[in-house]
Amino acid sequence: MQDIRDKVLSGEMPLSIALGKALPDLRGKISDTRLVWLVNELQGYPNALEYYQRSAADFPPYRVVTGEMKLIDNKGNFGECRHPLANRGNYFISAPLSWLEEAAGMDGSVSVIEMQELSGSFVKSGGGVVCVCTKDQIVRILNSFKQSFVALINEMSAARPKT
Repeated sequence: MQDIRDKVLSGEMPLSIALGKALPDLRGKISDTRLVWLVNELQGYPNALEYYQRSAADFPPYRVVTGEMKLIDNKGNFGECRHPLANRGNYFISAPLSWLEEAAGMDGSVSVIEMQELSGSFVKSGGGVVCVCTKDQIVRILNSFKQSFVALINEMSAARPKT
């Protein structure tokens, strides 16, 4: 696991790949709550719509960004979203780590992240719902997760008996 940590810290390995490699070794060694958190980070948060319907305390606060909710059609054109959630200004980004890494690597200072949990509910004719936010917020999410992930690896390495 330390080799995974070192590759993440050096930028040699994307977080999504590192997490995918580390998960089998972590199974049975960390709590189910932490395991679910890691799987959600890797695959995306399937219950993210609940963030808007109940207490946000069950969701990682580092994944909340300020931005705009927009509709996007099949041709990539943006439109106004007239749903009450669009007026919030703060949005939970449920996308898988790999999507965030891709968004962080694109040119420009703005990121467009699909909100898949809302697309099925709001858009019936194709297209989807996206969050438009500054790229530095996406980088912040990635950095926050990276710190927690590296700390977890360090914790696991420290707990392992020395031979």
